[in-house]
Amino acid sequence: MEVDVDIEIVCLSGLESRHCGWRLEAGLDDVPAVVDVLDRIWERDPGKPVVLVSTGLSGFWRLHRELAELGRNPFLVEATGIPETMLAGLSLDELIEYHAGFLVATLGDRRRAVKRRPPVTRRQLLRSLFIVPPEYVIPPRLRGRCPGEACPLGALDGERLDEQRCKGCLACLHRCPGVEVPAWTGVTGLAYAYEWVETRGLDGVLFICRRLLGRLDGEAVEASPARLLPFHVPCVGWLVPWLLQEIAGLGVYLHVYAGGEACSSCQLWGLVSSHVSELPATVSTELAEASMHAYTGYTRPRVGLDAVLERLSRAASRAAGGAAPRA
Repeated sequence: MEVDVDIEIVCLSGLESRHCGWRLEAGLDDVPAVVDVLDRIWERDPGKPVVLVSTGLSGFWRLHRELAELGRNPFLVEATGIPETMLAGLSLDELIEYHAGFLVATLGDRRRAVKRRPPVTRRQLLRSLFIVPPEYVIPPRLRGRCPGEACPLGALDGERLDEQRCKGCLACLHRCPGVEVPAWTGVTGLAYAYEWVETRGLDGVLFICRRLLGRLDGEAVEASPARLLPFHVPCVGWLVPWLLQEIAGLGVYLHVYAGGEACSSCQLWGLVSSHVSELPATVSTELAEASMHAYTGYTRPRVGLDAVLERLSRAASRAAGGAAPRA
């Protein structure tokens, strides 16, 4: 698979790859230097998707916040590097190709991100010295009516979505068939990941919130015997059980990196934790659990991509008709 020409690849920390269009000695944690490169890229081609390649992934969430405050869409940027080569057992070139392809497959979702300033009380406004940092949210798509209680934040009212209240957690996805599953974690994204797992002989998929990506720097090696494909999500609440069940049913090990100290400071975790606990996957920040599964070994039936797409599409259709079980 060749990297799409519309994706810019920026290699940091002195890393080398045949896919690199830009090279920078600074690391991902040098946020000003990375922002400067991104600005130069976007000055030529506004909105161009970018994959950052680094020896470490810490600093990605700081970069995410900085881009949002500067009015740039942070969902147009992905990061990968050495920790994920250990996690998946793939080469750096392969990981770049994987993330570049995933950016293309999910570009529609990413470009729908909207900038907004979160509502605050007068007291909070004074405490923040009149500066309320903006944030980017990918709002859900509505294809029908949803009861108000479908959103724990009160952002839904029938067929109307209050984008100022919406935080992009997609808790509503688990409560209302009128919410469309995004391509990111829907049929498109999961089928794309399955193809990589199957063709590269990997054991499974690690779903991890982009906010937590930096934690892989010190923990990826714990799961390395399991050879897990990294699957970055805006929030683990985006994952839907009836679709993951189709992938798990094919013998693919699924691990959701969530819970405990890792998610305790995230406001969205309280909204989605009950849904995440019911996913057909191991939900844990202990990646050594994935290694234990790998040591037991198993045989997985070879199922072609067309058959997987059909299975996922059927599951999505049942959900759209309200027939799928919901968390």
